[in-house]
Amino acid sequence: MLNRCVVVELDDEIGIEAGKIHAEMKPKVKDFGMIDALILASANKKGLKVLTGDKHFEHFENVVML
Repeated sequence: MLNRCVVVELDDEIGIEAGKIHAEMKPKVKDFGMIDALILASANKKGLKVLTGDKHFEHFENVVML
């Protein structure tokens, strides 16, 4: 599985998108963190899916829940 992982370098575009995601989700999900938003923004930029069991990610299209 590690050979299928992608490391994404953070940049301004990802940071700005993460801020938008965080601002949108924080009122809806009490403990939705900035790291959650950075993960989603990074995946969005690269057109990747997030594989997780974290319920914070349940409502996003590019997420595969375990």
